[in-house]
Amino acid sequence: MNGERMENEPGLPPPPERPDCCFGGCAQCVLDDYTEAMARWQAEVDAIVRARGRRAEGEPQGRRTPPPEPPR
Repeated sequence: MNGERMENEPGLPPPPERPDCCFGGCAQCVLDDYTEAMARWQAEVDAIVRARGRRAEGEPQGRRTPPPEPPR
């Protein structure tokens, strides 16, 4: 990914603001929501990386393989 985000790549979910969590042990805490959003984001990124890996293994259209080296 080279540090650059491509157009079709998901952006990181925004973390909750500090006052959003009361640290009171709520049944559905904003931190739980954030953890779930991060897990979904990671799954999307993993799927993109796998798809790119499959494309890298095959020959994309328009790309040529270098000619074989001449015998020595």
